[in-house]
Amino acid sequence: NVDAGSAGADYVFRINASADIASSVASTNSEVEEMMSPTAGTGGQLRTFIGVGALSTALDQSSPPSDIVVGGKSGVLLTAIKLIGANETLQLATAKLTLGGDGTPLAAGAIKKVRLYEGSRQIAEGTLNADTPPTVTFDVASMNVTIKDKETKYLNVKADFNDFANGAVSGASVAIGFANASDLSAKGVSSGRVVYASSAGMGNAFIVRKSIPIFYWRSGIARSLS
Repeated sequence: NVDAGSAGADYVFRINASADIASSVASTNSEVEEMMSPTAGTGGQLRTFIGVGALSTALDQSSPPSDIVVGGKSGVLLTAIKLIGANETLQLATAKLTLGGDGTPLAAGAIKKVRLYEGSRQIAEGTLNADTPPTVTFDVASMNVTIKDKETKYLNVKADFNDFANGAVSGASVAIGFANASDLSAKGVSSGRVVYASSAGMGNAFIVRKSIPIFYWRSGIARSLS
């Protein structure tokens, strides 16, 4: 058994002297003198004890600010989460995304599909359920998203928006992300232990509109609000 405080150190287990061995003859129960010549520095293989893995998370600086999104637009980046592993290699297991913003059926109707990416690689897609607030949960264990000790990776959440003939409502406020730290889990490759994100991470709200308004300044040059 290894104490939790033993992590981060190297250990070698060895027999230092013949006096450290006790044996007897089974039929007579008499003690037997051991004959051995221990050599200094010899012993078992070097073992390094590591702590259980940890998953540090934070909203990445590439996560977009609040903005206007036009109904019917696809592949809109809503949230970017930075992941940093610690102690051992972790394999991403589950990811539960929750709809923020209004968090109502009005907002849920604006989103046609949610897509989850590891960097630029899509690892999952799905639709929001009818819960309040709406959510979608992905089992991504089979996608082999691994995060080594001290390695940084990124999860990007994108959405396809419905057009106004299929559920989008002008003025709906939409945000999406991990509402709770326990909504993102990973499994230690060495320890087999399940760990959770260090914090929640919700993206900024987007307002759904039929179009992005354009204003004309006195100079006559068109300028977009976006």
